Amino acid sequence: NGKLVLVNDGVSADGGDHGCYSPFVNAAAVSGNIAFIQRGGCPQLTTLNPRANNAFATKVKRAQANGATGVIVFDSLGTTTTLTSFVGTDTVGIRIPAIFISGADGFKLRAAMLGGATLNGSAALGATLADLDGSFDSGVMSHEFGHGVTNRLTGGPAAAGCLNSTTGNQTMGEGWSDFFGLWLTTKPGSIGSTPRYVGAYDLAETVATGPGFRRQPYTTDMTKNTYTYAQLSTGAGQYTETHDVGEVWCTVLWDLNWQFIYKYGYNPDFYSSTGGNNKALQLVLDGCKLQVCNPGFLDGRDALLRADSATNRAANADLIWAVFARRGMGYSAVQGPRT
Repeated sequence: NGKLVLVNDGVSADGGDHGCYSPFVNAAAVSGNIAFIQRGGCPQLTTLNPRANNAFATKVKRAQANGATGVIVFDSLGTTTTLTSFVGTDTVGIRIPAIFISGADGFKLRAAMLGGATLNGSAALGATLADLDGSFDSGVMSHEFGHGVTNRLTGGPAAAGCLNSTTGNQTMGEGWSDFFGLWLTTKPGSIGSTPRYVGAYDLAETVATGPGFRRQPYTTDMTKNTYTYAQLSTGAGQYTETHDVGEVWCTVLWDLNWQFIYKYGYNPDFYSSTGGNNKALQLVLDGCKLQVCNPGFLDGRDALLRADSATNRAANADLIWAVFARRGMGYSAVQGPRT
């Protein structure tokens, strides 16, 4: 809680409200109250790095040094109603809260203060502003750990860099990692058609509705997840970014996992080998061991077939072919050149 005080650094334009120099002329008024600072305005005043001098974190640090209990930074464009990204690395020991508001709102408040009005503000942690962190999301932790697994297994025991290149924009690492996260967080009683979302918790979204980090939910329902191999072909709207490409790979692995569950059942014991989920995970891991360096999607498919042949005497070959064909990766599919 506190009174809003328009800062005056004594040097910058607009009455010094850019907060470019410390101590402020009105440091006594700022102390114990909420500093009101205009964005930017500092480059012409300093021989230091202009970007650093204008940085949000630097301005907040100056206000803190002048005794402010909080900071509101308003955009320097008086007509804008949009919000910029209010980010910065706290390497300067900031211990007070700070927010950013639009220029349209900021200049109204500025005019009121210049007209003699007394404005008070308060901030409180609302019920919806939970203290969220990806470290508490088992799916995210499994995803990141999974990168180490797939990088270490692919290309043989002497290689650890076989997922660094691409084969026709077919980077698959994000797909395996999403799959591991989904697999490890599946609950007994779940069904494959239920949409699953990656990162919903971290974005403070409802886990059941997402949308999370990805473009489409993971589900066996092709009306809700429409991905096929064609998503990676050339042309407008096709995927090339590694996370986007990974969604397509994870989608087919997720389909495969559920087909194994439908055939063999679900076993909540992760250490077992009898459930369809257990068999699917083992197949994916064995496939990584058998695939070539810098694999494409069809290399990954063929490695899964080889793994099933070695472990299960090809008992699931028809199932694997059907799953991949459904997503456009059947017998006649053509893979891009390996690089």
